[in-house]
Amino acid sequence: MSKMTTLVLNANSLVGSLPAEWSNLRAMVGLQLQSNQLSGTLPNEWSSMSNLRMLCVQFNSLIGTLPSSWANMTQISSLLLYSNGLTGALPSSWSSMKELVTSWAFSNSVTGSLPASWSSMSKLTVLYLQGNSLNGTLPSSWSNMSSMMDLELNQNSLVGTLPPSWGNMSKMTTLVLKANSLTGSLPESWGLMSTLQRLATDNNCLHGPVPDAYRAILRVPSGLSTCATRIRSGGGNVTVCSGTPAPRYCDRLTSHSGSSSLSRTISTSITDSASLTQGTTTISTASQLSSSISLGSTRRTWTHSVSATSSTWNCTMIPADLTVSLAPLLSTTAEMLSFESAVMILSALPTWWRGNGLQQATSTVSARPLSRIVMKTSPTLVINLTFTSAALVVDRWVVSNVTLSGQVIPYWTVTSWNTVPWSAIILPAPPGGWIDANTPVLTDATIFLAVTMTCDGSPVLSIGVVVPAPGASLELVSQVTAAGGYSQIASVLAGGASSGSSLGRVMAMRSMVLCDADSAVGGGVIDLGVVLCAAAGAPTGSGSVAARSAIVSNVVLVCVVACVLLAASAAWSRCANVSVRRALCVFCV
Repeated sequence: MSKMTTLVLNANSLVGSLPAEWSNLRAMVGLQLQSNQLSGTLPNEWSSMSNLRMLCVQFNSLIGTLPSSWANMTQISSLLLYSNGLTGALPSSWSSMKELVTSWAFSNSVTGSLPASWSSMSKLTVLYLQGNSLNGTLPSSWSNMSSMMDLELNQNSLVGTLPPSWGNMSKMTTLVLKANSLTGSLPESWGLMSTLQRLATDNNCLHGPVPDAYRAILRVPSGLSTCATRIRSGGGNVTVCSGTPAPRYCDRLTSHSGSSSLSRTISTSITDSASLTQGTTTISTASQLSSSISLGSTRRTWTHSVSATSSTWNCTMIPADLTVSLAPLLSTTAEMLSFESAVMILSALPTWWRGNGLQQATSTVSARPLSRIVMKTSPTLVINLTFTSAALVVDRWVVSNVTLSGQVIPYWTVTSWNTVPWSAIILPAPPGGWIDANTPVLTDATIFLAVTMTCDGSPVLSIGVVVPAPGASLELVSQVTAAGGYSQIASVLAGGASSGSSLGRVMAMRSMVLCDADSAVGGGVIDLGVVLCAAAGAPTGSGSVAARSAIVSNVVLVCVVACVLLAASAAWSRCANVSVRRALCVFCV
């Protein structure tokens, strides 16, 4: 048998292990043992079959690791190992299999990372590794697999971002990455894969728009699948699956760029850490998920399935059932977003607006008041926009702009992957503070923040947040008014030039404190409430009416004081037996 070149024993219900002695079949070119009941491990000794070009052992019950020594099979072009119970890592030494064209090893329990050294397999065209327990990242060096056409890595535990260098795989037609833990967005360079007919990114923590460079694949029906991700696009042939939100392991925070070069790190040992920097989005996973596949029957098949409820979506259409609120953050999230002197802005009502099924809507919400004493410290403001809707497009909206009274201001945004999407907007105080420093503390003020939500770069919803900042309480104002009135009476009764200047200072201070020029004369020393020459419909508290009332009140007061003075002088003149003139001089002095 040493000269045997081909042996086909598939589907014969063979049992037992693979004979190590077959390593002497050095002339063997094709060996097909698939669809039997073989067990045991892959013999290391078979590495001496240096002329082997095809090895098929799929659909058996083989276990153990992949032998590193098989790297000596330098002539092998087709290696089919799928649907077994193989474990261990992918041997980096297999990179010496320069002639390998097709390798199917899916539906096993292979672990470890994808070997970067496999990038030297320049003839590898089809690689199926789905349904294993592979982890680690997608190697950038695999971009050197210039012949790769069909690469399927779905249903593993791969993490990290999509390598931009993979755009060099110019012959790629099918790339399936769904059901992993991949993060980030679609690389612009992947649009260079002009032959790509299918790109499946379902069930990953991916987000962001579909780049314009993807025009070719967007012309292919169901060419791009984004089920259970936050990839967004307003174009056609992008499918989502109804009722399939982002995976539960994406229930964590992810950052988006702000409007300036702000940088801050938010971290937690429970989920992950997110670095907030301009122009980039970085997520570092703190814990990895493990997955396993049950090997029940001996015969297993692998099929691709597409949800019957898949549909295209228009992310710029506002759902009619949309409800938006300014909700408080959970305590654990608030701790992660801990900023010194941070103040949460909440809506005055639990919910404040419902969608209308249209595009580019504008609405305003009134927030709960923030006291001027608090705003004077220039705190960091936090707004948590929470969206509730049955439509999946809502979680693809992002904050693109925040303005304060029409002026663009710096901000950070932190969004969730929860079933209820929310965006927390962190707003550091501008250099001049939230309110003009020249505005008196007792004056009511208003902060107007405008938040623009976009989807695929197109404006969707403009949310105006009105934050009242009331001045001092009315009780304090009334106390200042009363104190000013008493001071005026005391100054008048004291008389003399010094009392006149003192009265002027009191009136000026009262005007500055009450922030109302009319208060300097309004009502006079004693307000008699006289209304003279008021125009029809004019408010009785206007400045002109108050001034007239003050003049009449002061004249009446002077007359009363003069009468009292004359009566007192007359009484003194009679008692002291002096003239009335002299008595008046005594009282005036």
